[in-house]
Amino acid sequence: MRRMGIGGSHFARKRNDNNMKNESLTKELCVFAMPMLLANILQSCYSMADMALVGRFIGSEALAAVSNTAMICFISNALCIGFTVGGNVLVAKYRGANDPGSQRNAIRTLFALSLIGGVLLTALNYLLYAPVLRMMNTPDEAMPFAVQYMNIVCAGNIFVFGYNAVCSVMRGLGDSRRPLYFVAIAAAVNLVLDYVFLAFFRWGVQGVAFATVSAQAASCFAALWALGRRGRKDKHFVFHFDKRSLSIDVSLCRSLLHLGLPTAFRSAALNLSYLVVTALFNNGGTAAAAAAGIGLKVNTFVAMPSWALGMAVSIMAGHSMGAGNPKRAAKVARRGILVSLLLNGFFLLLIHLFVRPFLGLFTVDEEVIRLGTLYLRICCSVNFIPYVVMNLLDNFATGVGAPFVALWNTLLHSVVIRLGLSLLLAIPLQYGFVGLCVAESVSPVIPCCVGLIFFLKGRWRRQQESLSPEFLRKFS
Repeated sequence: MRRMGIGGSHFARKRNDNNMKNESLTKELCVFAMPMLLANILQSCYSMADMALVGRFIGSEALAAVSNTAMICFISNALCIGFTVGGNVLVAKYRGANDPGSQRNAIRTLFALSLIGGVLLTALNYLLYAPVLRMMNTPDEAMPFAVQYMNIVCAGNIFVFGYNAVCSVMRGLGDSRRPLYFVAIAAAVNLVLDYVFLAFFRWGVQGVAFATVSAQAASCFAALWALGRRGRKDKHFVFHFDKRSLSIDVSLCRSLLHLGLPTAFRSAALNLSYLVVTALFNNGGTAAAAAAGIGLKVNTFVAMPSWALGMAVSIMAGHSMGAGNPKRAAKVARRGILVSLLLNGFFLLLIHLFVRPFLGLFTVDEEVIRLGTLYLRICCSVNFIPYVVMNLLDNFATGVGAPFVALWNTLLHSVVIRLGLSLLLAIPLQYGFVGLCVAESVSPVIPCCVGLIFFLKGRWRRQQESLSPEFLRKFS
């Protein structure tokens, strides 16, 4: 059967989207999520490579600097990814409803909004990064390195927006494989340039920043080239680059913002809470700051299966709702949770078995390794169960058209509970490093219960009518 979309996905091959219900749902989820998981792992690997090379070639002060700037970069990237998630969901819904014209207009509007968003975010980063670093209590000895790094890496925001916009379109059309190739290109460029700039040119953290921006640009241009090539080869393809490629459909703009902005704010709130907690870790000194930064990187690695399956659940649930099949959307959520628990449990076991070798990749400082081990023993434990359930159901809420449910639940998790407990345990109760780790560990429990209540009560099924193409075109 002739492929639709841009290829690479199991369900991209179906002309009649309702045929998806005849396939093994678990297999379909895994096939669709696996490229996203591998892409997340590659992204994390080249991010960790930055830190490992900085720690080895420059020292703990520069490592603490990159750890602190990473929080600002996480927030910027989260805004980019969250904003473009609206494209994921909307393109998937119109695909489920067999409405290529609305798909095309949604893609054009997404690209125009992404260009505007990239420019605005770049300007905002340049204005705010220095005050934010000071607010985070970045150690004095690390501050010069942090400023050097941010002066360069802020320029990459436009490429991050562009890459995520193209990839959200591809995933919405059913192709989760090609974005993996673009991340592989970025990882290769980043690793090679990291080593060249540090080992041969001795450019320090500025070299790491140049390597990061170069990698972002490479992945963005590769994604644009692949999308354009598909349009040139297939005249029936849903999108072609032309003079209207950046045109804005006002009603679809509202729909994209309705879906994307809550997700962007959700991601930003999550990472802002990490930023404040990082400031609290910084009060413990350079070793504590470096250990928390490394621990967060490793913790991120453990969470990746949940993130990939969450994205798959969001897209496939949106597709099912667009096709008028809420029962299948519920099955997607249940299977996603089950598969994620199994995969995250395996990743967690790897970390606990090899915790010191993992930490040794980043530093030879024994105090940093000791504190990093403590961080992972507390933060990477059985708390992964409520975290997985919370994350999958938040993504499900976005996919079925209830992004504000996911937003409020994330605010409960990251601001009210994690941040509130961190401030309580670290300042008045004086539990310091251990208290901050405990706050991180217990924070997903209540939001997990909220997500389960939302899912089991079933009010989201009423979203089916409001997610019709006619409604989305009229949305205001």
